[in-house]
Amino acid sequence: MEAKQDPTAPDETNNNLEALCTDMFTKSTKYLQGELNATVGEYELLHDLNDAAVVKYSDMATLVGSLKDTMQDVNEKYVKLLPYLKKIDELEKSIQKLETVAKDLDSYSKRLGMMSMKHL
Repeated sequence: MEAKQDPTAPDETNNNLEALCTDMFTKSTKYLQGELNATVGEYELLHDLNDAAVVKYSDMATLVGSLKDTMQDVNEKYVKLLPYLKKIDELEKSIQKLETVAKDLDSYSKRLGMMSMKHL
């Protein structure tokens, strides 16, 4: 004797299978959406970091330009001062010579003073 199949069983199985497929696609969609959102978040962070780097490098370029201008000014002033610095060096050498002559003269005058004391 053959068992009669329940005519509602295939519909119920199909409905159950359909519900499971829908659930699987819904969860897969949520998972993929989460992955895409995470990727978008990483790209936004990278974009923000790039923007910050652009600002930082722009500030650094401005600073370097300012330093370059300042160094050029300092070098120009040094070139203008160089003749005076050379004169100061020459004057210092002359003063050293003068100090040496003054010491020698002082030493000589002390010897003369001692000689004159002996003759008196």
